[in-house]
Amino acid sequence: MSSKSPLSSSSSTSRITSAVQSRARSVIRSALTSGKWLRRAIWVWPLIAALILGLIGLTLRSSVEKALQKDIADRLKSNLQTEVTALTLWVKANEKAAVSAAVDPNLITVVEQLLNGAGKTALQADLIQAPEQQTLRSILDPFVEASDYQEWVIVSPAQKLVGSSRNDNLGIDNPKDDVKWCEIALKGKATISPPRKSVVLLKDIDGQLRAGVPTMFVWAPIRNSQDQVIATLGLRIPPYREFTEFLSIIRPGETGDTYAIVADGRMVSVSRFDEQLRRIGLLHDDESSILNISVRDPGVDMVLGLRPDKARSEQPMTLAAADVVAGNSGQNLTGYRDYRGVTVIGGWQWLPEFGMGVITEQEHAEAFRILTLLRNVFWSMFALLGLAAGAILAFMLGLRRQQLKAQKAALEVRRLGQYALDVKLGEGGMGTVYRGHHAMLHRPTAIKFLNVEKTNDQTIARFEREVNLTAGLSHPKTIAIYDYGRTP
Repeated sequence: MSSKSPLSSSSSTSRITSAVQSRARSVIRSALTSGKWLRRAIWVWPLIAALILGLIGLTLRSSVEKALQKDIADRLKSNLQTEVTALTLWVKANEKAAVSAAVDPNLITVVEQLLNGAGKTALQADLIQAPEQQTLRSILDPFVEASDYQEWVIVSPAQKLVGSSRNDNLGIDNPKDDVKWCEIALKGKATISPPRKSVVLLKDIDGQLRAGVPTMFVWAPIRNSQDQVIATLGLRIPPYREFTEFLSIIRPGETGDTYAIVADGRMVSVSRFDEQLRRIGLLHDDESSILNISVRDPGVDMVLGLRPDKARSEQPMTLAAADVVAGNSGQNLTGYRDYRGVTVIGGWQWLPEFGMGVITEQEHAEAFRILTLLRNVFWSMFALLGLAAGAILAFMLGLRRQQLKAQKAALEVRRLGQYALDVKLGEGGMGTVYRGHHAMLHRPTAIKFLNVEKTNDQTIARFEREVNLTAGLSHPKTIAIYDYGRTP
């Protein structure tokens, strides 16, 4: 069994204390040395200042960029919500109008009579000749005209058009694009169908009759006295009017646009860029973008005159379109190509009750114009700061070189052949005495100069006599003359 003595413990503590003190002295010496070096190396201060200002600038730029990006994101979200809210209110208003027309007791009575008569066979000739047809038109035509709808239809549970404001579509099957929405109304809920191309002749935006004109319907259930749905009322809406107008409420800047698409990626509203789409070949001269543009990514910027490698049908949907038809809502600020191939930012939202997605976009270059300008300003400032730091550094280095030259010149001035001047010892009426040393022998020497402003032939002659007389002395108590001469 062993134990440590108090003496050994004290010795160990002393060694530790000594080591700590030694380390502390080393740190202090290092700090002092660094401080002295920084004081001597004055050329480094411009670089330090430039670095500090650069870091401050980068921090400020980062903060401003984040604030601007957040503002852009919030504005994009706000624009999208405004458009969606306006569209929703418009849809609800149309559904309410259709329901109010469908609950008219006179309308319900006539529809019941029609379904129990000519509606059973749904033959066009019988439906045209049915007296209920004229009664329906006397009830609904004034309502349609007052409400700015185009036409109306009555669809039976068998999806046959048994009533209409026109004869040529009586007795036909309800177009397949309307069946889904009519079924919703037959189940008791008013709804609105997305725009589609008409299968009958309709007046286009120019008033010309032709097939394939964009059309859409608002559907409302018609209930009998037992609250059973016996048919649906459809009111035709021209999409060129309020529908597309509501989707163009907010078009920020020169490139902002909002449009609606359906599940297959077709645009069902009017694009802001119809003229541009005609120029780049995505639309014919007599076409509008509604129902004629598939929201697909061409892979190149077609506005710049580039042409895609793939056919339109083989191109993938744009990032926004692919996500929104999948039933998602989202936002992208990094940038993606739109249906023209232009890089844009965008936000989107799927509206399942309408079977449509709403996308709002703006060209990336315009949306981030302020941020790009800010970056250019910051980089310009950093470049100027770098140039200024470089100029100051060059000036300081030049000044340092001049100082070194001056020091060298001063040393050369203070050197007399093999003798170097150290410090001034004193000054008298005729001259000045310096302490010096021999450069090779390191022998201490006193060096006496005559004052230039007091020098003349007499003083020089007197000085030379003094040298000669003193050189002749050899007593230990006197000085010894080593050398004599003249400087330039």
